[in-house]
Amino acid sequence: FFFFFFFLRFGSEITKMSLEGITSLAEFGAKQCELERTSGKSSCPAGVIYALQHFIKVIFQMVLSVNVDGDLVQSLSEALFSLICCDQASYTALVNELIGM
Repeated sequence: FFFFFFFLRFGSEITKMSLEGITSLAEFGAKQCELERTSGKSSCPAGVIYALQHFIKVIFQMVLSVNVDGDLVQSLSEALFSLICCDQASYTALVNELIGM
């Protein structure tokens, strides 16, 4: 979880900009998935999902286990929401893992 510590190491401004970048990438991925679905394909492009799987785990863990600066709450929630929209299966697996603890 290198990125988890990366977010904690730098100031809130750098973290916020990083989260905004992840949000943009996840929104792009969600749009690509929607385009695939409307064209009759049953799944998202594998590269999109693969690229974002790591970030959903890191941001999910940040939301649950770290006291974050109040300035980051909106950026964290936007990033997590966008990632959930892009990869619901990974989010469901994380929630089921949490419930199983």
